Amino acid sequence: MSRYSSQEIDEIADTLRSARDRAKPAHILFGAGCSRAAGIPLASEIVPKIGELYRGRWRGLTETDQQKYGACMKLLSPNERRDLLAPYLMKASINWAHIALAQFMNEKFMRPHGKFRQFDGPRLRAP
Repeated sequence: MSRYSSQEIDEIADTLRSARDRAKPAHILFGAGCSRAAGIPLASEIVPKIGELYRGRWRGLTETDQQKYGACMKLLSPNERRDLLAPYLMKASINWAHIALAQFMNEKFMRPHGKFRQFDGPRLRAP
């Protein structure tokens, strides 16, 4: 049994088309599960790597902040962040969420808003 009825899907499609036609593209939120399914570790799995690679700076954080992705990433320069994440992104695989996202952009149902800063690789490679 489907989670959504055909009528509900038609209503969602109509809403998206109407927004696009009024030049008000949709805002579509994808969660960390999209990245996880592509083979990119969750933030909580990247934090220990930061502690391992940048131990001196990491030790300067409070015990609570040592577990927080944002606090740990603030310790790193943009180049260090890129170097940390690049191996994960290069191995990431495209999944159906990326394909759907690319198709939404291709059909002008949404515009990118720069919220993909760290995980652009799979989105940019999607057809």
